[in-house]
Amino acid sequence: RSREEMRELLAAKANVDRLMGYGEERQNDREKEQGQDR
Repeated sequence: RSREEMRELLAAKANVDRLMGYGEERQNDREKEQGQDR
């Protein structure tokens, strides 16, 4: 039961992160870091 609850919480967190644009910010950060390495 605890594992099931944890999966639900992680899914909800992923949805919130996506809605808040967190994933997009991380992608932009990665692109900037890669650009500096070249």
